[in-house]
Amino acid sequence: MAPAYVRDFHAFGRVARGLHLAASGVVRWLLLALVVSGCGFSIETGGPIAGDDEPGMQPDATVTSRMCSTSDQSLRLCIDFDDAADLASDGSMFGHAVRSMNLMPMERKIGEQAVEIDDSSVLYVAETPDLDIPDNLTVSMWIKVDIAGLPFSTASSRWLYDNNTQYFASLRFGGVIRCGSGTVIADSPPLGADGAWHHVACTYKDDEVRVYVDGHVAGCEDTNDRPLPTGGHDGFAIGANLAGGAGAPNFSEQFIGGIDNVQVFSRLLPPAELCGAAGHESCIDSCP
Repeated sequence: MAPAYVRDFHAFGRVARGLHLAASGVVRWLLLALVVSGCGFSIETGGPIAGDDEPGMQPDATVTSRMCSTSDQSLRLCIDFDDAADLASDGSMFGHAVRSMNLMPMERKIGEQAVEIDDSSVLYVAETPDLDIPDNLTVSMWIKVDIAGLPFSTASSRWLYDNNTQYFASLRFGGVIRCGSGTVIADSPPLGADGAWHHVACTYKDDEVRVYVDGHVAGCEDTNDRPLPTGGHDGFAIGANLAGGAGAPNFSEQFIGGIDNVQVFSRLLPPAELCGAAGHESCIDSCP
């Protein structure tokens, strides 16, 4: 049986039904207005990303302030994945065009957007002299390594970035982070696959290559005063090994996992600065 208030409405006849329909229309309009106002259709650049978005889910339309300085001339490339309009844009003052494909938005922490990549993803900057840095180079990024992303043998790698024939970093068997140029390499102890985010950085200068993990110096190698080569023509790949030439880049041994805040500097960031970038106040700053 219908509730009493419904029966009462029916007793009023056509006039009451007309009033009821009019009232219903007003209610529907108010509800629609409430829904539209609560959906966050406008894009803000200063608010936090709400919630805990999983890989493959579109984060809310608000993002944190970008991590890229537009006044630091040493910052040659900065992809922080915090631009809601262009996920993989370069936020440095150089504004390089970034070719991107198959990036899945995720969160590194509340309010900090990152992306998950796999063997179908592409992040690539075409050849530019801005990234041909012969000395005092730092490349840093956040990575998240899961068991599916670990190289399956000592002969395989998952590449974090590659400026082909010039400088590179890769994830090796057991979760070793390798920074190098040519045959000069510096390896970290194994990270394993703990599913956590880690800050990774490589520094290159005329006499040494260093690898940093979570702000700590994790490996060093003498370069015998050899400057970095600058004659490459293939561009700069993130999350892949690069070959094939500028006209037809070929990507292989792709990294599988999360990445965030990819930055290339034409200066040697000191240990204290890298320690702070990793979120720590005190770190190991000497070679093991």
